[in-house]
Amino acid sequence: MLRRERKSLYLLLVLSVAPASARSAAAAPLPPRPEVVRWCQAYPAAVRPLHAALDEALDSLGRGWGPDSHGLGYPLHETLLPVAALLPVPDPLLDRRLRQALASLESGAEACMKSMPMTTRLRLMDGSKALADLESGLATVSPSCVPGSS
Repeated sequence: MLRRERKSLYLLLVLSVAPASARSAAAAPLPPRPEVVRWCQAYPAAVRPLHAALDEALDSLGRGWGPDSHGLGYPLHETLLPVAALLPVPDPLLDRRLRQALASLESGAEACMKSMPMTTRLRLMDGSKALADLESGLATVSPSCVPGSS
């Protein structure tokens, strides 16, 4: 019985100290790594056309699915290529976020070209959210990484 109490006391001590150490780590941000900053210089120019094509596709899909809607997938697919050429991102977490965004957007573009409206919207919304998550992570590295901020 005493042994369980000792373990729980130790666990309580560890859990109470862990948030304090996490706060001190968050208070002192690390400077951005130079390779990530260099990568960020190429990202905004490559992603601007992707944002435009994604916005156009989502706007058009929001208005309805017509006979020509399957053609929205091709421009989106083509604008993914320059962003995919930037892989890998030097930071593993940001690289995973970018790969997730590209996979969702590619899947959405393919579904669009196959005339699958619901799958298209779901995948494009997923990709849009993943791209926003990536860009919020990039903004913490350097505000110049995010397209539209200079």
